[in-house]
Amino acid sequence: YVLKDTTAPSFVNGAAGGDLSWRNSSGTLHNVDAQDTGGSRLSVYQFSVTTGAARTGTMPVDWTPIASGLNASSYAADWALPQAAWDLLPEGTNYVSVRAWDIAGTTGTLIDAFRIFKDTTPPSASSAQAGEFDWRGLNTGLYDADFTDSGGALLQKFQVRASTTPGAGPYSPDWTDNTLGLNAASYAADWAFAAGVWDGLYDSATSYISLRVFDNAGSSFTLTGAFRVLKDTTPAAITDNQAGDDNWRSAAGTLYNVDLADNGSRVSSAAYASWTQAAKGGSQSLAWTQLFASTGLLSYITDWSADFNNAAQGFNYLTVRAWDKAGNLSELVDAFYLKKDTAAPSMTDLQGGDTTWYRINPGNVFNVDFADSGIGLSSAAYEAWTGPGKNGNNVAASSQIFSGAPAASYTADWGPTDNAFALLAAGTNYISVAAWDALNQSSAAVDLFYILKDTVPPSSVATLSAATPPAAADEGRLNVYWTAVGDNALAGPASYYM
Repeated sequence: YVLKDTTAPSFVNGAAGGDLSWRNSSGTLHNVDAQDTGGSRLSVYQFSVTTGAARTGTMPVDWTPIASGLNASSYAADWALPQAAWDLLPEGTNYVSVRAWDIAGTTGTLIDAFRIFKDTTPPSASSAQAGEFDWRGLNTGLYDADFTDSGGALLQKFQVRASTTPGAGPYSPDWTDNTLGLNAASYAADWAFAAGVWDGLYDSATSYISLRVFDNAGSSFTLTGAFRVLKDTTPAAITDNQAGDDNWRSAAGTLYNVDLADNGSRVSSAAYASWTQAAKGGSQSLAWTQLFASTGLLSYITDWSADFNNAAQGFNYLTVRAWDKAGNLSELVDAFYLKKDTAAPSMTDLQGGDTTWYRINPGNVFNVDFADSGIGLSSAAYEAWTGPGKNGNNVAASSQIFSGAPAASYTADWGPTDNAFALLAAGTNYISVAAWDALNQSSAAVDLFYILKDTVPPSSVATLSAATPPAAADEGRLNVYWTAVGDNALAGPASYYM
């Protein structure tokens, strides 16, 4: 008998269109099967590579067996280029063709069954970022580190790793994607940290940055110590050692104990302001006033004074702010309060000149009120003079109206004691008043009112006569006659007779 087979082997190309991924090493399996339907069965399965399509360009790999001595109707196993063949491929695009022989000697060829994109040249990175010297509290930095890829695969992404020790761990973050999808031969734009990178950096520390760039073939390059970053997102600490100055102050000079510290970028400045009520309530009594400015202090523990002269009367609630060199701001509301009292007590004269003449002490009938909005009233006193403006005789020296624990006001009517009234001169007595607060600040008012005193009776009647009226119409009446008597020239003639 005669065995006839004139049908060439054929192929089932599961890699049609080519392998579109860039490769930096051998070992990739390709799904191109060979089969023989003529009956004689396959004998040899081969591949070759050219640098141009349709078997053009150079042939870095001539026909090389995939399998030999098959004696099978098909070859369906996926296969890879041997390492020796892979090593011969130039970088760039390589076109792979296959051919198969059957036992009858007939051959079939599939030109450009697929492509291999080879790139074994790693990308590169360079840094023109010398390293920052300014602390950052926000992720606002732009960094001048560039990346290139010359092997053809193009850049894929770059990663960042940071450590507080140059060239060594521990790392925070460890390799973390920063920028993806580059797909370009170079990337020269200044760039910022991705949020995940920035958040992973140690706070209040200097981080030394390394970079790792990948191309689309999977090759990478690492640039260690590309630059450094100084990160500090923690505001300065404000330590309130001043519970609140409970002493009323009438003069400047008090020092307050509020300390500042920052272990990261250091304290750069501090300021204070005050309000008349707690929690920044009321009106602002002191504008923001700088305590100091510095190139960076680990701590500031010097006691300091506030602007007493411009503070409001009464309570001033001080709020303190501190900044560090990274620009972080901390604020302590109502760190303490300052109690200012430089105002003397006030007097409200509700007592006009009393036109009533007094023979005996009228008691507490005089209405002059006192008030003090600061530390409070401690005492008040009056004195009496026979002439206005503290002229004449000082008939009643300083006599106390009240004294005691500090009080905001005194509104009770008051008057001289019996002993003091006895000292008043006959006639007009001009009353001057002084008041003191608990800081011994005083106010005085001259001639607030006067007291009219007359304890001398009129003169007796010396001449007295009576007569019957001559007219008949006045029958039954008696006319009495006397000479008007005088007084002691204080209240005038007698006002009535009995």
